[in-house]
Amino acid sequence: MQLASCSSSTYKSENKNSLISEVESLKTQKDHLMHQINVLATENKNMWCRLSRLTIVNRNLTRRFTKIADTLEKHGLNCSISDADSSSSMPENVDCKRSIEEMSLKLINNIKLEKSELEKQYAQMLDLHKDDVVAGHNLAFASLEPDEEDVMAGVRKHAQKLAQLKFTLMEQQGLLGMEN
Repeated sequence: MQLASCSSSTYKSENKNSLISEVESLKTQKDHLMHQINVLATENKNMWCRLSRLTIVNRNLTRRFTKIADTLEKHGLNCSISDADSSSSMPENVDCKRSIEEMSLKLINNIKLEKSELEKQYAQMLDLHKDDVVAGHNLAFASLEPDEEDVMAGVRKHAQKLAQLKFTLMEQQGLLGMEN
């Protein structure tokens, strides 16, 4: 029996040792996996930050493209940026560059024409303004000469208002005198 108990205790201690080494191995694996999870979480966070920055840049570029397309459309030019993006063959890129240069020249010419039209309109407005000032100045001199009848009528109206105000004040003083 002693031999059986001895072999049983040896078996238990070997089993215990193997379990302890297995637990240590599992802890090491767990630590390694936790480290990999942290690395992946950090990479994931960085990727989301990059994605959000790229999304913002994409929105800004889309707004700018829309403004450019609206401006070109306003000036009667049609633009297809997809031609500039395709790099399938060299002649297409050259044609695209030429068309962009042509659009730029047309746009510049349109702007120059509009500028000259605005300058002409401005000059016309200045002439009209000068004519209005001269005409208004002449009218001002004509209206500065007072009409004696108008002045006398104004004085009479003012005198009547003062008489009414005096009468009202006297009535109020009489009422105040009676109350005291």
